Amino acid sequence: MKKYKLLALLSALIGGVVLTMQMNVSTVNTENTVTYLEQNWTDADREYFYFADQGSRLIPYDYFLHLEQAGSEVLFRNDTNMKRVGLIPALKSEHNPDALPIGFTRNGDHMGPTCAACHTQEIIYKNETIHIDGGQGFFHLSQFLDDVTAALKATLDDSAKFDRFQQNILGTDASEEEKITLKAGLKATVEKRFAYMVQNHSEVPPGYTRLDAFGAILNQTLAATGIEGNRNSPNAPTSIPYIWDTPQHDYVEWNGSQSNTGVGALARNIGEVIGVFGDLDTETTKWLGFIDGGYPSSIQTSELRKLEHVVSTLHSPLWSESLPAIDKPLATQGRSLYEQHCVQCHVDFDRT
Repeated sequence: MKKYKLLALLSALIGGVVLTMQMNVSTVNTENTVTYLEQNWTDADREYFYFADQGSRLIPYDYFLHLEQAGSEVLFRNDTNMKRVGLIPALKSEHNPDALPIGFTRNGDHMGPTCAACHTQEIIYKNETIHIDGGQGFFHLSQFLDDVTAALKATLDDSAKFDRFQQNILGTDASEEEKITLKAGLKATVEKRFAYMVQNHSEVPPGYTRLDAFGAILNQTLAATGIEGNRNSPNAPTSIPYIWDTPQHDYVEWNGSQSNTGVGALARNIGEVIGVFGDLDTETTKWLGFIDGGYPSSIQTSELRKLEHVVSTLHSPLWSESLPAIDKPLATQGRSLYEQHCVQCHVDFDRT
């Protein structure tokens, strides 16, 4: 695991309300017929943003590939199930060899979400699928995590499920020792996921496109202290924001708490990885000092720097010609109202 000092506790690239037109969660693109808007990204930029490893370690990678849904033998990562929780299925590619949904990728023997899970928008209008990079994702993270945990627990408790799971991962000639090790690993993963649910329990429900990212990041950091009961209820879910103007701000996040100067952007993104299941070992004896890297962690700081650079080149989208035409006289009237009432807080950036 790469090491880096803990630069920040609080941050996020998550929170918004997604604009959906005729959104149908049962509709899945099996062909590469997606329309991408012109946003100054190459296909390589987009692929990198979707699947770069930031250091998230949600569950073992092989578990996710072969995990069944809690109530059936259908794979959990089935495209229809991914759409149900607001994720966008993706085809196999160089950086996504097992066709994980957009915003999920591998970290060693584990996998987990990236920025793109919450910051890629899909609009289905009539018969066309349009992707907006950096837009408000439709993801319901809380529901996804509840369902993953239920599927893991069902696999642990149901002997038939576990047998299928075991054969898919180990094959038919596995030794007893390998089987015991797999079951122990599955049990430990279930316990870890339940501990997360307890740590992040809230009476205020999040939902599609809504999450208390600050609260989740704080709780993951508090959990790393090893102090029992050291938690804060994540009870302030906010909207997932678009991110194309982020590099033009001096401060970001809904409360303007995160500076973009100095190490601010890196600190913000380190916080984000901590919030989405990055491993951080804060055992006192493991501290290496600030110069030598701080605490050991799975956080991929070099990738975070590159991701920040890629996002800095992203332009906001222009209205697609595939959508109904803008009423230009009304848009002109709206412009005058915007300049009168809105521009002081919602600055008119040059998209380039």
